[in-house]
Amino acid sequence: MTYSKYHCPDTGADQNVLPQRMLEELITLQPFHMMVTLKEPMIGACNNLPFQANAYVDLALQLQTAAGPVKIPASGDTLKVIGIDFDGLLEQAATLQLDDDGDDLEEGGDALKEQSHRSKASKAKLPEAKDEVEAALQDLINEAIDIQFPLENVEGLWRVLTKNDIWRLKFDGSDPPARVKPLKVTPKDGYVPYRCKGRKHNLLEERFLNLLAKELCDDGVVNANSKAHGAVW
Repeated sequence: MTYSKYHCPDTGADQNVLPQRMLEELITLQPFHMMVTLKEPMIGACNNLPFQANAYVDLALQLQTAAGPVKIPASGDTLKVIGIDFDGLLEQAATLQLDDDGDDLEEGGDALKEQSHRSKASKAKLPEAKDEVEAALQDLINEAIDIQFPLENVEGLWRVLTKNDIWRLKFDGSDPPARVKPLKVTPKDGYVPYRCKGRKHNLLEERFLNLLAKELCDDGVVNANSKAHGAVW
C-alpha cells in the first residue's frame, strides 16, 4: 500500500520533521507502523521556528526521478556503510539555495539520531553498543524489528552476530583471508560456452558496483582487467 502525501523535506536539515497531523494520518491508514517515543524530547529550531520532537517512526520512502520512481531500500546510515551517499547524489542536482535559511539542526540532528538509537536498543533489550560496529549491527537489528522480526529472537541473534570479530564498517584489505577451500569449477563433457547479455543496472547500483570494484582493486584483492570485453575493472 502506498500513501501519497505532499511534503517538502528539503530544508537543508539532516533530520526531517513530520507534522503530527501527517503522522496520525499514516498510523490510521497503516496501524502496523511502530511509533517509538523518545526518552527525552528533542527541542530545536528550523527555518527560524521552534519545534519539539517527542517520537519517531521509520517509513519506506520513494523518490520520484526523471527515470521513474526509486525506492530507498534502507536507512541513510546503512546506505552510506555500503558506499551509497544520497546526500551527495542529490547535491549534484540541487538548485541554488539561500545560505542563511535559519536552520541550526546540525548538532541537534546528531543528538536526535543518538536518542533514537538508545530508544530502539532499549526496546529490543540490546546491550549498550561498545563501538561503532556494534552500533551499526544494532541499527540493522532494529530495522529487522520494524519489519516484524520477533522480539523474542533478538537476544539470540545478537549473540550470534557478536560471537566472532568478523564485522567491519568499511572493507579492510589488511584483514587475513578467509579460511575456506577455493572454488573449483569442472566443466562436463559436451558443454557449450554461453555468454548472457549484459545486465543493465540503475544509477545507484552502477555507482555502488564501481566504488566496490575500485576499492577491491586499490587494496590488491582483485586485479584490473581492461582487456576483458565489457569489464570495468
